[in-house]
Amino acid sequence: MIFSIIANTVQALHRVFHIFIDAKKLNELINWANASTNTYVTSKEWEENISRKYSRICRIMSLALYFVYRLLTVANAYVPMLFQKWFLLCQLAIPGLDVHSHPGYEIALFLNICLVYYMVTMLDVYDAFFYFYTLYIVMRLKICSYMASKIGDFSSEFDTPMKQTKLLYDLCKTHEDVKRFTAEFSQSFVILILGEGMTAMALLTLALLINTLVCFILIYFVTCMTLAIRNQAPYFQPLGKGMELSKEVYSSQWYNIRNTRDRLSVAFLIQHTQRNSKFSAYGMYDLSLETFSNVSSIQP
Repeated sequence: MIFSIIANTVQALHRVFHIFIDAKKLNELINWANASTNTYVTSKEWEENISRKYSRICRIMSLALYFVYRLLTVANAYVPMLFQKWFLLCQLAIPGLDVHSHPGYEIALFLNICLVYYMVTMLDVYDAFFYFYTLYIVMRLKICSYMASKIGDFSSEFDTPMKQTKLLYDLCKTHEDVKRFTAEFSQSFVILILGEGMTAMALLTLALLINTLVCFILIYFVTCMTLAIRNQAPYFQPLGKGMELSKEVYSSQWYNIRNTRDRLSVAFLIQHTQRNSKFSAYGMYDLSLETFSNVSSIQP
């Protein structure tokens, strides 16, 4: 709201400035018409002289006010989204931080933020693309955390050993999909960032060779690209470093299942999935069958 008011004020100042310049031109033209010493100069020549006199200051002031106005417009669009992004990534990107809440709230928040980004897609298509996939990954990780919190909890909707086994299988499969999707998205994101920077530099160079109006438009474009790169890169790095399930996600109390057979089935399923997907369980890699058997044989 504040940025919007300031931006509108700057735009109004831009219009007032042009009115002031037009008034100055008209005043000098009237003075010329009333002066007897300027009879040898035609009105067209005198008007051209006045235009040249004010052209430099007009270009400088117009460029400055236009740039400030567009910068404030971008800030007005980005600040609310940045706040939502920081909140979402700080609260939800860490698996297991709030594993007892249903992911439906995060899905609703995800759709809400997508709607906000749809409104400003014309500002930066790359930014909307990035956040759409990033929030999708965060949402899937949140679902993994929720599913992990229900392992061994027979008071939930997963109240039978068969449902518990299927729950763990779905958890492992979901996480494998997230890791595979993240690996593919990481490569695409790097290509997008490089294309973003090269396109911005090429268009800015072209604008400097054409005219002031194109320069205005492309300075605005480059500003959007710069904001996108600056805001995306720091928050993408923690999501792209392997995406291994943390200890909190797999530290569910599945070993407290009273039925030894069911507990052993869960242990073997964990080991099988772990070996196939190369992720860690309990902070360890490549656990042996003997270790799992010893753990599963412990009576709660």
